[in-house]
Amino acid sequence: MQAAVRRTRLRPLQSLLSSRTILHHHPPQNNTPAFADCGVRGVAIETAVGVRISQQKNDEFAIIKEKTRQLLERPKKHRDPFIKNLFLKKIDPTILEYPEVRQDEMDELMNQVEPIANRVKEVDPEKIDKNGAITENVLTGVRNSGGFVHRIPRTHRGNDLNMVGYTAVVEALSLEGNMSLGALAYTMGSWSARTLEKHGTEEQKAFYLPMIATGEAAFSLCVSEEKTGSNVAAMQTSVRLGEDNRGYLIKGKKSWVINAPNTDYFIVIAKHQGLGEDVKYSDPERQFHQDKRKTGSMSAFIVPKKAPGVTVGQLKPFIGLRGLQVSELILDDVPIPLDYLIGKTGDGFGIAMEAVSMERHVMGAVLLPLLKKLIGL
Repeated sequence: MQAAVRRTRLRPLQSLLSSRTILHHHPPQNNTPAFADCGVRGVAIETAVGVRISQQKNDEFAIIKEKTRQLLERPKKHRDPFIKNLFLKKIDPTILEYPEVRQDEMDELMNQVEPIANRVKEVDPEKIDKNGAITENVLTGVRNSGGFVHRIPRTHRGNDLNMVGYTAVVEALSLEGNMSLGALAYTMGSWSARTLEKHGTEEQKAFYLPMIATGEAAFSLCVSEEKTGSNVAAMQTSVRLGEDNRGYLIKGKKSWVINAPNTDYFIVIAKHQGLGEDVKYSDPERQFHQDKRKTGSMSAFIVPKKAPGVTVGQLKPFIGLRGLQVSELILDDVPIPLDYLIGKTGDGFGIAMEAVSMERHVMGAVLLPLLKKLIGL
């Protein structure tokens, strides 16, 4: 099944630059035109096939309004303030729980980590920092030793490690101070892969996840923007439907995109234009509802680097982690098919927050080998 999906999808993606067209993954049926006029800047988008596409083009606005209404009506979960309780000498013991790993699982994990650790010990972190890049030879070695497969399900050529096991893998990738390598491997092999695995369609998972596992394709997640920073709800990157409702157009700028020059696909969080503006407030908590209105109007999309309108900006100078090659991503009315939506319409904020939450665990593992080296462990 994976091979069949790949055959039907590789051709359209390879033709993005030459024809300035975006094709759906489904081959055209009899008497169905291969292309349809998108109505925006002369971009052509292939005619959609199937019930899913027709429903999306008719119900896009209604879906957003319903998603926003659900967010507004969701009851708040009461939690005692953590910092306040510390001053009151109260602590929730559940935060001290740590997942135990069975001995047989630990032995299997160490067998997977050992070849990665041996490969990383041959890498010179000072050279990476000086050149501001991780060479292709290093990435090939990490890929051949299984550095990108561990958070991907076994059904898609991965090892399906849990977070405890993957933390050990990232620590091994960061040995000898190779923090850029550990962070990059996490970005390429887990950050985007878990987003696709949890929220992507079966077709998206079957096509993209095996390529991530083998290193054939690199993904980057695009959330932050220069003027909004970590305030995701205030992002300005926008998405709208084309005039014929057969595709999306994304416009905006994303900052601090990891590995942007070498990425094949971007996962972009964007805000739907003109949606969620007519929400009625049901109680005095106006600011709460304003924030929920904003977050409910975002979605996540797969954007190929070769799509027309995609530009990778200049590298941003970093004090540390220079091997990550962080750049700005410029999106100028980038046309993408409806099938490139990840999850449901309006799920973008939750997807972004989930990805950021996973990053916090892994960055601790990236730093751990350097801290051990500094204190002589």
